[in-house]
Amino acid sequence: MTGADVFPQPTTDPASVRTARATVHKIGLLLTDVRGDVDDGALTLTDSWKGDAALSATQDIGSMRTLLHQDAQRAEHGGTALGTYLAALETARQTILRLQGRYDDFHADLVAANGRIKPRNKFEGQEERDANLSAFNEQVKPLHTQYQTAITDLDTARNACATALSALVTELSPVDMRGGAAGGTPDLDVGAYQAVAFTLNCAATTDRSMDADARAAQFDAFVKATGEVPKSENDWKVARMLDPSSYLEKNGGYPANLLLGRIPPQPGKGLVRVSWFIPVDKVFNVPDWDLGDGRGFDPNADPERSRVSVYIDYEHGLIIARNNPSVSTTGEVRVGIPDIKTQVLPDGRVRLFYTATNPFAPDAAKVTGQTVHGDIVVGSDHVSGRISDYPSFEVYHDRPDGTTQTLDQDEADSNVLGKPFGPLSELPFMHEVGTGGPAEMNDFYKKGMDGGRHDYEWRNPYLKYPDRYPFTELGSVDNPPDVQVAGGS
Repeated sequence: MTGADVFPQPTTDPASVRTARATVHKIGLLLTDVRGDVDDGALTLTDSWKGDAALSATQDIGSMRTLLHQDAQRAEHGGTALGTYLAALETARQTILRLQGRYDDFHADLVAANGRIKPRNKFEGQEERDANLSAFNEQVKPLHTQYQTAITDLDTARNACATALSALVTELSPVDMRGGAAGGTPDLDVGAYQAVAFTLNCAATTDRSMDADARAAQFDAFVKATGEVPKSENDWKVARMLDPSSYLEKNGGYPANLLLGRIPPQPGKGLVRVSWFIPVDKVFNVPDWDLGDGRGFDPNADPERSRVSVYIDYEHGLIIARNNPSVSTTGEVRVGIPDIKTQVLPDGRVRLFYTATNPFAPDAAKVTGQTVHGDIVVGSDHVSGRISDYPSFEVYHDRPDGTTQTLDQDEADSNVLGKPFGPLSELPFMHEVGTGGPAEMNDFYKKGMDGGRHDYEWRNPYLKYPDRYPFTELGSVDNPPDVQVAGGS
């Protein structure tokens, strides 16, 4: 192990920070130019127009000037924060480089000291080796402290940078971003503003889904689906979900398939994320094995690291389903399309009746039940229903205050031959999750049918009673359907 392994450098390139700072500076200049155009227009107005209408227009121009001034200040603050972050980044990199060298020197001394030991047998000399290692650890201990201090200082600058750039991006007025004042239209579009904040995401990360181009695509996808710009961490989670791009190397750049539906928004309920994932690196299939997701339960997992995910965004009234690419051990990539039928209750509970088939599975897979399938009810505080015994299943609730609650984590069952054979034997079988059971399904029953309430049973899935349990199939991102509100007469 080398010093570079023990004390890794932050992955952010200082050059990207310089580029971002230059872009922010350009934004500030453009905002100032637009304000100048507004001032010129105001002078022309007061010279040629009098009366109440002129007074109203003058007030509007005054408000616009205030907005432009505030946004120019935000750009200035963003540039200053980027400069501070750049200085902290360069200092941290130099400090860490010295720590790496010192560690390597101390380690070389340890190896040399152990090499000078001449024991008469393998049992002798251990005491000297232990003493040498102890001395080495004492030498290295201050290096760890210095490293942590350098990283802490960098984090402080990075957080300040994130705050300043977030204010710049999320608070820019529509006038600033789309022009309108005396023809003064900045030559940067909405995506460019957003890319400024996330040129480096003010974070040392190697996650490609967080780079500038990726964030710009996520921004655009979110605006298209919601008509708003992302402002919160939950919004950015939804934006990532809405961008079908794949960044994991194994997926070869193939995009995911997305489905969408609209439900009545319920502000204050936050975001619920449901995921199905293969916990091992590869699983049995014929003729070739398939690559899995290779992870455990993780409330911070990117939506690309699951087979299928469903997000319920209560703030904007969206149900989003994502089917990621499937990859064989030969490197072939195919992307399936999940079949998801859904209902929603006035209280916000959403019912998902879903089937997802591995595109590499034999044609007989659907007949034998070799599919990821289930019938679940998801709310902002619980989940209930039945799911197939494979794969792993997790549900999280992201509250508007930024905290995350685990609603369910259900581990995939495995085959007696081992976890890679789980899909072969466990997919056809199901088990209950949560506490609601079949009784909760009755809340979705369309009242007034057959003279009374239908007693729902697991062996009678609601697809057999479409008149009693009217559902909506999730549709395309370009033309998402309104989900059937259930429970009425």
